[in-house]
Amino acid sequence: MLTRFSILFLSIGFFTFGQDFSEPTYYLNKKVIDFKKVYIFRKGIDSISMKKNGVNEIYITTKEEKFTYLTIDEIIKKYSKEKIVRGSTLFKINGKIIQDTSGVKIDNLFYIHIEIDSFSNYNYLSDNYKSLKIFNIILKEESDYQYKPDR
Repeated sequence: MLTRFSILFLSIGFFTFGQDFSEPTYYLNKKVIDFKKVYIFRKGIDSISMKKNGVNEIYITTKEEKFTYLTIDEIIKKYSKEKIVRGSTLFKINGKIIQDTSGVKIDNLFYIHIEIDSFSNYNYLSDNYKSLKIFNIILKEESDYQYKPDR
């Protein structure tokens, strides 16, 4: 469900723009964005519209005028006690490996959880890989918190 609207936009774009499909330009609150690097909270979207005047454009407007986001570094600092070691850290968002973390923007309306995997205890790995840490940032639109009364 949180496939980041990719399937939706690609299908709409394909059928709307026909055989001349080229990657559309995405706008978020009138600013150009790299849609592959911006994670928008679905319930925070007010409207989506498309324009085709020789150029394929998709306009996304959020309910709040200002789109407030967090970077990967800000999320790690806020939700984890672990330190990022460049060259020994791999990032995932919802299980998908992030190849380039520059420009990644995550809507601060998401419920955010971080899972950290460390390879220091895997004896079958060479020492070169034992310092590797994987930060899997999980974005959810609903809280997983459930009240459980004490018994």
